[in-house]
Amino acid sequence: MSRINIILFTVIIKAILTPLVMPSMKTMKKQRDLQPELDKLKEKYKHDKKKMAEMQMELFKQHGLNPASGCVTQIATIVVLIALYGVIQRFAINADVDVLNTLIYFDAFKFKVGDTTIVGRYDRVDVGTGSKIRIIDYKSSENIDQERADAQAKESTQLAIYALSYYKMVKIIPEWVGLHFLESGIEGGYQPAKKDLDQAEELIKTTAEKIARDVKNNTFEANPKYFGREPACVYCAYNSICPFSLAKVK
Repeated sequence: MSRINIILFTVIIKAILTPLVMPSMKTMKKQRDLQPELDKLKEKYKHDKKKMAEMQMELFKQHGLNPASGCVTQIATIVVLIALYGVIQRFAINADVDVLNTLIYFDAFKFKVGDTTIVGRYDRVDVGTGSKIRIIDYKSSENIDQERADAQAKESTQLAIYALSYYKMVKIIPEWVGLHFLESGIEGGYQPAKKDLDQAEELIKTTAEKIARDVKNNTFEANPKYFGREPACVYCAYNSICPFSLAKVK
């Protein structure tokens, strides 16, 4: 997204400045077209500067050329750029630091563990001073207290993979990874260590090997998991027909 925003911003600036720049470009083209005749006037009146200037202005008038118009459009362009700079500066001064940091984020990641390629997307990455990274995943599932939120974040394979992915790409271990529960506004998280990244990497390896084995042997046994106190099956679209579903277990 950030790359797209930069491209869109560039296109908008071009669209604003093009009408201002076009007259200047047309004036420059006409001057180039008239250059042979201007050279003849310079040669003819090289000893009479006043007469040469008069004849040049007469030539410009005959071809509908106003040399001063190029200067006017350039001044207008400078005025627009100064105004734009002022808008950006006021936004940067008045904006919340957290809001600005949120604008700097990775929308996707891709890395390899052995022969396995892991591809995914972050919900949000906050970049603070001194390369302090916070990775946040939004949840809309349930109301939750702080203790359960922290425990769920610590158990989250997804967050561990987020931390590992950032380390693989940037060589920085995030300062904090966590879950933001939208209904309550509670955030649960933890500070990952290198051992957490190693465990996530080992989990990816063993899971990939198991999947490869199951595919080879054509065995796919269901293995329902729990998200906190809720079985993962409650979020599956096929829980009503799956014989292994835990969605109705109370």
